[in-house]
Amino acid sequence: MPNPFAELIDSGRIADEAALKRAFRAAAKRIHPDMLVGADVASRPGAADGAGPASDADALRDAESAARAFIALRADYEAALGYLAARRGRASGARGGEAAGRGGAAPGSIRPLAFSRERFYPALEELVGRGFPRRPRAAYPRAAYDASRERLLSYLAGRDEVYPEEGSLAAFLAFEAGYASLARPGSGWLSVENDPARSIYFLLSDVLLFHENGFPHLAAFARNVLPVTESLLRERGETRPLAFLGLLVADLDAGPACED
Repeated sequence: MPNPFAELIDSGRIADEAALKRAFRAAAKRIHPDMLVGADVASRPGAADGAGPASDADALRDAESAARAFIALRADYEAALGYLAARRGRASGARGGEAAGRGGAAPGSIRPLAFSRERFYPALEELVGRGFPRRPRAAYPRAAYDASRERLLSYLAGRDEVYPEEGSLAAFLAFEAGYASLARPGSGWLSVENDPARSIYFLLSDVLLFHENGFPHLAAFARNVLPVTESLLRERGETRPLAFLGLLVADLDAGPACED
């Protein structure tokens, strides 16, 4: 089934993420389960005098159908975000070298977004959830991955405008390259051995979970894992991830981002 948002992008009626978001919200209002089922129930015989819908089974079927329609719409929207980002990247010609091979925008082409911790950490968690540092091969998952990555880079570029001395964008790009070199298929990073990539994985997980739920022991775990990760990386001769990991662990002192 064609993606309606992608068709609007191709026609030129949607040119940026703001327009895409407006189109999604307008469509969501029409098919959201609460509105769709509520309107249908109100129109049924007996609803006005309190008799309710024709049957509970009818109401359940309507709710399930509306929920499925909304989930499908959301999936189309997420895919269209990636499609839009991919089109923008192709049009600008901003991809080159290693960044092009991995589907990422070159640093000079990134549009800074105002940085906030409560936006950055969910964005990082989203990218990790899409398979970071491995870029998917299938078209739609890859497009969604690229969109998530570009959004994260934009937040880091925005952070650099406030704290240029920390170079967080460059630190992330180095982290990404180093992590990817360790986490290639066949490298054993999901084995039971405590190798550098597995250590990075646990450290990232602890940091993200801390910012999600605020449990202090997760921050303690991350701080304890960092020296182990550093030692393993230095033994492997791969130190590129260290600067960004250090920034993440240092930021734990500011508390969980979910409580900002």
